[in-house]
Formats: sequence, C-alpha cells, structure tokens
Amino acid sequence: MKHLLLVAFCGGLAMVIGCAPGTPVTEEAKVVPTFHFEPPSKTPVDSGSVAFAVVNPQFPDTWKAFLTVYPFDKFSKNMATDFEAIVSARGFRMRGPFRTFDELTFPDKSESDLILTPKIEIDFNGVGQTVSSTDIFSTISYRWRGTVNLGGRITLNLNESLSNERMWTKSIELPTKVLPYESKKYPQPVAWGEIPEPALNNLIATILQDYYTLTMDKVWMYLDPKEMALVRQQAQTLKEKKRY
Repeated sequence: MKHLLLVAFCGGLAMVIGCAPGTPVTEEAKVVPTFHFEPPSKTPVDSGSVAFAVVNPQFPDTWKAFLTVYPFDKFSKNMATDFEAIVSARGFRMRGPFRTFDELTFPDKSESDLILTPKIEIDFNGVGQTVSSTDIFSTISYRWRGTVNLGGRITLNLNESLSNERMWTKSIELPTKVLPYESKKYPQPVAWGEIPEPALNNLIATILQDYYTLTMDKVWMYLDPKEMALVRQQAQTLKEKKRY
C-alpha cells in the first residue's frame, strides 16, 4: 500500500506538475465509475424496526492521505451514501451517519439498538521492473512492466450500542485481481509509484467498480430484516445482563 498514494496523486496531476521523469504522455480519457447502488426494493420505515447508528466506512491509516484523490475519493464518499440508502430502504430506523464511534453521544447510543460499522481493507501494489530498449537511432528508452495487484475484504460489524460489544460480523472477500500493465516509454528509468499515466488510474477505477458492486449487493443481502431482528434481541439480552 505504501506506493498507492503516489500512484493516485501522480495519475491525477501528472499533466500539471510532472510526477515522473521524461516527456509528457498523451492524456487518456478518464474512466468515470458510477459507484452507485440502487436498492431493489424499499420498505417504509417503521417505528418498531431495528434502530441503527451508522458509522461511515472505516479505512486503513494508509488510505487516509489519499481519500481526496480520484478514484478513491468517489469510492469512499459514495459507499458511505449507499450504506445509508440500504439501511433506509430496508425499513430500519437510523441515526447518523457518524465519522467515528467516538462521535456518538449517549442519546445516540441509548436510542439505537445496534451500531453498524463497515471496515474497508483493500490492498494494492505493483510487481514488476523497469526495462530498457534501444531504437534505430541508438536512443535508450525505459518503461515499467509488470502486474497490478488488488485484493482484500470489506467487513460489516454490528455492535451493541451501549457497551460497543461485537454482536455480529460478516466479511465480503474481494477477488484478487492480477492484471498485466506496461507503461509508456520514458527517456529515464521510471519506477512503480512514479507512473503518471491516467491509464493506470483507469485500470484501478475499473477494478474498484467491480468491488463496489459486489460489496453493495452483499450488504443488501446481509442486512436482512429478519436476521437483524434476531441480532437486536441478542443485543437487548446483553443490555439486561449488564443492567443498562
């Protein structure tokens, strides 16, 4: 993950500041992923339904510095919005969303049954090397050649609202993607993490779109009202034992 920020940053700003050595590369049309989930059905919110306190998706510390960079900015913002949409469409009551658990006040906790916290763990790296070639004019050029690797999981956690004790968890395994990638030619060696090509970010955006669609389909399935009612009963039993 340590090179991810540099890649994302360079991919968006290479035409302005030149993140890598060499001549500018031709601008490629940006892939615009939708990162959107439309609930297949909608149930009116009922006063007796499960009440969730929704915490925005939590990302690893290594992601925090580039959550404002395409395509990761749209991925994180839209995922938070669609989690809210799913909770509402399922007919659940909702408080929030909150940026972190620490933002919940005592009334937020006491008036909620469960705290929903998604955790995002997506790893990204490039495996390859810089190779050189010589043309008929004896000019040496360099390009990076290797594979772009993505994978990981997204975990849904449901905690009892007052004790914050874990009641339920589901992991959505994201299929590992290993895709070949070869950069354009440069007059100087270019390393992974220094590739200023929109094509690389477009490749990442396409994979993230697949991950997004898979995740939201699973979230909709997992937040089944009948199962959530059972989890709420377990949470209420825990509260009684702890005398909340």
